[in-house]
Amino acid sequence: MNLVLVGKFIHVVGLILWFGGLIFASVLLLRLGSAQRSSVLQVVRSTFLRVVSPGVLLAWVGGLLMFAVNLSLYLRAGWMHGKLTLALLAAGLTGAISALLRKASKELATASPDEQSSAESALQATSTGSSSSDGAMKKLRMLAILVVLMAVLSLGLVVFRPGGR
Repeated sequence: MNLVLVGKFIHVVGLILWFGGLIFASVLLLRLGSAQRSSVLQVVRSTFLRVVSPGVLLAWVGGLLMFAVNLSLYLRAGWMHGKLTLALLAAGLTGAISALLRKASKELATASPDEQSSAESALQATSTGSSSSDGAMKKLRMLAILVVLMAVLSLGLVVFRPGGR
């Protein structure tokens, strides 16, 4: 069997899980109300553990397999350097999202009902210090949207291959 085709299959399945899970998480976080915050955060965190994280791993394994098989071709392709840069940034931001979700869900899960409201207040603090808006949730949503935009840019590099093959 052709290793490039196996790599492509693994890579595409991983990308579907990775970015599909991020889109799912973003939609859930957009619908998040303060009364349902704890349960929704648990669902989003579970999605990350069961879907997004394996997707990231599969995408990298498949991508690196294709890269290794066609090393001489990809080392000369300028678009591949851009794609790898975007992939590294997307993986890093996905890790940051996962860490924020783990921290938020842990704080809400271990808190008593009285402490939950103070933990939720802490989640509502924005980077500017305003406690009236939902800063942490906005940060999670924006990071997820940013990762998906990186995926779209990466796809554009693969399809259009600026600078040649």
